Amino acid sequence: MRTATTTTLLRCAAFGAVGAVILFLVSPLTSTAAVLNPVLYAAIAAVTMVMPMLARRWTGVPGATVLTAAVTGLLALPVTALGPALIVALVVPSAAIDLVLARRRHPARVTTWVAAAAGGVAIWALSFAVISPDLVSPVLVIVLLAVRIVSYVIAMELAGLVAGRLRRSGVRSGRRGDARRGSFDA
Repeated sequence: MRTATTTTLLRCAAFGAVGAVILFLVSPLTSTAAVLNPVLYAAIAAVTMVMPMLARRWTGVPGATVLTAAVTGLLALPVTALGPALIVALVVPSAAIDLVLARRRHPARVTTWVAAAAGGVAIWALSFAVISPDLVSPVLVIVLLAVRIVSYVIAMELAGLVAGRLRRSGVRSGRRGDARRGSFDA
C-alpha cells in the first residue's frame, strides 16, 4: 500500500478547501431541502462528496477520500447548520468508499461505482439519525436508499470526469505513469 507524500497531503487539503467552499455555497439550498423534503435533500447533498471522491481518483492513495472529507468538514464547520455532525456525515461515507477502493490503485469504473454505492448506503443509514420518526415509512426508506446510491454514483462519475479533464489539461497528479496514461481517470 502506498503512503501519502507531502504533495498528496497538500492536494487533499486543497480539494478539501474547494469542497468547503462548495458546501458553503449549497448550504442554503440543502438546509431548505432538508426541512421540506428528505429525498430532495439526499439528491442535492451528494455534491458535497465530489471533492473527496476526486481526491481519491486523482491521487490514487487509499485514505485520500477520508482525509479530504475531514478537511472539508473542519473548514465548513463554522458555516453549516449541521455542526460537528457534518464531519461524521462526510467522513463515514468516505470511509466506506476508501474501504472498497483500499487495495486498488487504478480501480475499474465499475469498482468506483461499487465504492460510491457503499458510500451512499453509509450516508443512507446515517440519515435516519436526523429524519423525524414520524416521516419514516417503507416507501421513504426504499426511495431514500435509491436516491443516495444513485446520487453518489453520479458524484463519483463527476469526480472521474474532473480528474480526466485535469489530466488532459496537463495538470499532473503525481502518480507514477501519469504522463503515459493521458486521460486515464482512476
